[in-house]
Amino acid sequence: FIFFTVKDSSYLYYIIYILFITLTQAALNGYSFKFIFPNSPYLSNISLILFNSIAGLATIRFIQTFLKTKDYLPKLNKGYYFIGFLYLLGIVSILFGIKQFSYKIMDLGGFLISFFSLFVAIKMSLKGNRSARFFLLAWSFFLIGVILFVLKNSGILPSNSFTNYTMTIGIALEGILLSFALANKINIIQAEKEELVMNQNIVLEQKVEERTTELNKTLQNLKETQSQLVDAEKMSSLGQLTAGIAHEINNPINFVSSNIPPL
Repeated sequence: FIFFTVKDSSYLYYIIYILFITLTQAALNGYSFKFIFPNSPYLSNISLILFNSIAGLATIRFIQTFLKTKDYLPKLNKGYYFIGFLYLLGIVSILFGIKQFSYKIMDLGGFLISFFSLFVAIKMSLKGNRSARFFLLAWSFFLIGVILFVLKNSGILPSNSFTNYTMTIGIALEGILLSFALANKINIIQAEKEELVMNQNIVLEQKVEERTTELNKTLQNLKETQSQLVDAEKMSSLGQLTAGIAHEINNPINFVSSNIPPL
C-alpha cells in the first residue's frame, strides 16, 4: 500500500525481502514440504536455497535504494554486485543438483552481506545519514540473532526455547525497526520536498525582483530615449524654421543687391 502511495522502490524490495526471508525461515523449520510444496519433494529440497537467495538479492536492492549507496558510496556499492553474483551462482548450482556447493555459496553470501552491510551502515552513519542509523540498529538485531543461532548450532550455547528462535526473533525485530526506518524516510522525503518548494519560492522571488529591476531600467531607458527623440525633433524643427527665415530674408536682399548697379 505504501509502495503504491509513495512510488518508492525501497518499499517494493523491502516487501520482497520480508516475504522471502519469512519463507526461508519456514523452509529451515520444515514447513516448506509440509505446507508450501507438499506434492513436490524436489521443490521442497531446493526451496531453502531459492528462498534464501531471492531474499539475499532483494536485500541487496533494498540496501542500495534505501541507503543510496550508488550516490554516497559508489566504490562500496560495487561490492553488492559481487555478493549478488554469489546468490545467483547458488540458485544455478541448486537447479543443476550441486547441493553441497550451493549451501556453501549460500553461507558465504549470507556472511558477506551481513558484515559488509554492517560496515556500509556504520560508514554512512558516521557521515550523519539518519536513515543509515535506523538501518544500522535494525541490522544489528538481525546479526545478533544470527550469531546466537550459529553459536547454538556449534554447541557453544545451550539449546533452549530462547536460543532455538534467536534468528527468528532477530529477523522479526529487524523487520519492525526497518518499518520505522522506512516511515522515517517518508518524513525525510516530505521535509526535502518542503525545503525544495521553499528554495524554489526564494529563487522565484529573486527572479521576479531581477526582472522587475530590469523592467524599471528598460522603462527608464525608454523615457530617456523618448526625451532625446523629443529634443532631436525640437532641434530639427528649429533648424527648418531657421532655414526658412534665412531663405525669406535672403530673397529680398538678393533682389536689392542685384538692382543696385542699374540704379
